[in-house]
Amino acid sequence: MNKAIWIYVIAGFSLLLAAAPAGAQPSEDDQLNVFFKSYLEEYFRQQPLAATQLGNHRYDNRLDDISPAARAAWLALAEQTLNTLPRQVDYQKLSRDGQVDFEIFQHNLQMQIWETKNFRVFEEDPRTYGAYLNDSVYLLLTQSTLPKETNIANCLARMAQMPRIVAEAERTLAHPPRPILETAIRQNQGAINFYEKDIFRLAGETAQLEPLKTRAASVAALLKQYQEFLEGPLMARADGEWRIGKPRFDKKFELETDAGITAEQNLADAETEFNQVRRDMFVLSRQLWCRYFPQQPLPPDDVAGERATILKVIDAIDRDHSTPEELVSDARADIERIKAFIRKRNYIQLPDPDRCEVIVMPEFRRGNSLAYLDNAPPLDPNAHSYYAISPPPADWTPQQVESFLEEYNHYMLQILTLHEGYPGHYVQLAEAVRVPSLGGGASVPDDVHALLIACVHRVAHHRDADRLIWLYDIHLIAERLSAEAWRTFAAICHARSVAHVCWWSLERAIEAFRTVVPADVRRDLAGTAARAEQRTAAFLLPGRRHVVQVVSDLRALPSWSDRVRLMGQHLFPSPVYMRSRYAPASSAPLPVLYVRRVMLGAWKWLAKP
Repeated sequence: MNKAIWIYVIAGFSLLLAAAPAGAQPSEDDQLNVFFKSYLEEYFRQQPLAATQLGNHRYDNRLDDISPAARAAWLALAEQTLNTLPRQVDYQKLSRDGQVDFEIFQHNLQMQIWETKNFRVFEEDPRTYGAYLNDSVYLLLTQSTLPKETNIANCLARMAQMPRIVAEAERTLAHPPRPILETAIRQNQGAINFYEKDIFRLAGETAQLEPLKTRAASVAALLKQYQEFLEGPLMARADGEWRIGKPRFDKKFELETDAGITAEQNLADAETEFNQVRRDMFVLSRQLWCRYFPQQPLPPDDVAGERATILKVIDAIDRDHSTPEELVSDARADIERIKAFIRKRNYIQLPDPDRCEVIVMPEFRRGNSLAYLDNAPPLDPNAHSYYAISPPPADWTPQQVESFLEEYNHYMLQILTLHEGYPGHYVQLAEAVRVPSLGGGASVPDDVHALLIACVHRVAHHRDADRLIWLYDIHLIAERLSAEAWRTFAAICHARSVAHVCWWSLERAIEAFRTVVPADVRRDLAGTAARAEQRTAAFLLPGRRHVVQVVSDLRALPSWSDRVRLMGQHLFPSPVYMRSRYAPASSAPLPVLYVRRVMLGAWKWLAKP
């Protein structure tokens, strides 16, 4: 499993534990947690580097045994766990949260087994060994919250075990694809630089500096010998095929996406979308033409002219890019602008404290992407996260550098920052490991009532504001409803006289996110909306005064006693509220405060928003 998936698995099991009532009888959810913890303990024992990556530091002084026999034991553990899981845990007795965790755990065991049997990474991908030679030490100095001296001692212990990693690599690597080997060669040179220079910057002042220098020099010499192997004997037989073939690609697509569609269906969807995207690109290019080419006429409005318009505008956009030296500083500036934008509009709550740092990507991790997020481990969530950005290689020609910077222009860099950092993976994963402690009596509404609340909430509480955060809530909940749940939703809308409001909210979500709502439900709710007979429709009147909303509330109540009670709540709130709201530090008589409330609030009732 990759690190991001592990975060959700671990967070899910932690949430189940947090929600369990203290002293309650063991449930099937408890059994699932026990089973998962037992597996995780053995997984960490077999693969200490994975334990470090996930924030478990009990094995930080060890490196994995990566011999063929040990790797066979890894596969055996996954297969045994997959076979035992349904016998040890009764899926039908789990809570719905427990069933989701069961499904995720089961699916990822299946994916782990399939990938192990279908991809010989230890024989064909020399980058595999880099994690043991680089990350095993780097992560201890950057993402462990243990005391620094403990981390350095563990680094020294791991560095002493690296000769057997290199020996296994030289013994096992067979016929890697040449492009992958070339990337591994660059990364290994970066590792040499790390042990010659960067490790001491990360370690800082330490009483262990001398043994660290001695051990780092030994590892650097080892890696230089390994570099000769990579560039010499291994390069001579680097004739492997990097393409995985259609059958394996189809299966990998199915397992990776777990979206219920095939690779062919995904391609068909993309081809269907292609023409619309191209039309959108043409429209946008025409809109941008005057910005970039104010003195030039638009090309003809035909097929060739459409293509020329798009390509010329894209070329102009590409030229708006950073320099190699400014990539990181520009990304930092983008982050501050994005965070200010999010805070101003209150779209989401940003992590506080913010533990994400923007850094230049370590050399031994370059070659796979321009940027990545190295998020805090789920079992050590107070560690730092790193948004790493790679400059172009120093030995590239000016033409290669320019092409690289044009591809990752200012706009693309902003998109990457949105995706990897804010409000993307950093915020997403920071929330995933922030597991609340819930009491045994905690409960949440089911999806039908959650959608009802979301639809009414944006209209009644947020004055029908088309803020994406509220519409996206509606979209996410609506995507989970079954056909039966939609029928229940429509029935409740009619029973509660909120069909008009809910129809309106769903239509806004459809416009914004293409939310899928059954056609019969849309017709049902729209029919009620067209009759406009529901008093809750007053919430949708443009420029409505607060008094109109209150009158609508009063008319909706079934009896005069209910209406009198509501007016009393509006006009005469509780004494505790009155004093805390209007005179927190005063002993003014209560009648005076009520008069003040009427005088201050009357204009709000009558004024247009």
